[in-house]
Parts: sequence; C-alpha cells; structure tokens
Amino acid sequence: ADQRVELLEYRSAPAASGPIRQPYQPGMAHLALRVSDLDAAIAGIAVHGWHPQGRPMAITEGPRSGTRVMYVVGPDGETVELIQPAD
Repeated sequence: ADQRVELLEYRSAPAASGPIRQPYQPGMAHLALRVSDLDAAIAGIAVHGWHPQGRPMAITEGPRSGTRVMYVVGPDGETVELIQPAD
C-alpha cells in the first residue's frame, strides 16, 4: 500500500547523556511521515502542542536530493520525522 519500512543503524552516534534523546542515537526509534507541504504540516501540528527541533533541512546529495526533512516532538516527548519529497 505504498509504504516503506527503513531500518537504520547509526554506528558513530554518541550515547544519550540525559533524559532527552535524539532520533539518531542508538536505541531510539521514530515514525516518519511523508507530507506534501512541510511548512504547512509544521504549522498545522503546532496548535496541537508539537514543536519542531530546529529548522527544516534539505538533503543536497544522493537519490533524495531536494527532499526536505524535519523532526518534531509531541507534547508527551514522542518524535516524528516529517519528509517532503522533492518535486
């Protein structure tokens, strides 16, 4: 049904030093959702207590060049990655 599961292993990421963990740290898992408009998605979820972590980033190399990505954190600390594919 046009879904993909990616399993990633970050071998050089630093271990977590406190209660707040980053999505790239060993043992961390997160859900990623494809969106058609990243900026609109970030604005839409903000009213429900979700906060972006930094600024949207653009992938500049490889097969996903032009794709924009952003991690957002929910009111209970859950992490979701939003992905806007290149046009």
